[in-house]
Amino acid sequence: MRDLVRRLVDLEEGLQVVGTAANGQEVLDQAKALSPDAIVLDLGMPEIDGEVALRQLRAELPDTQIVVLSGQASALVQPRLMQEGADAVIEKDSAYPSWQEDLLARLRMGRTKS
Repeated sequence: MRDLVRRLVDLEEGLQVVGTAANGQEVLDQAKALSPDAIVLDLGMPEIDGEVALRQLRAELPDTQIVVLSGQASALVQPRLMQEGADAVIEKDSAYPSWQEDLLARLRMGRTKS
């Protein structure tokens, strides 16, 4: 999934991937070092799960857009994740190309809550 998202974003004009991470600790370390405009965060990560990482990222990088990709039904988790600081929650199990289009549109929008 990480490679797919990277390729998807890299192909989009005006967007650039500056880092990728294999686990929650790497997300936190790279986010602090790179101060990206946006982070695409998976909930199911080893070491530190996505919800814990979300809270830490929001506290340390308040101006960074955080888009959560969830394999869970987003209607079930979206309210909680939005309260914890996500700017958007996108269900990655939805049909192609729906979630990919949603992700790119959200990244182009920048940090405005929806």
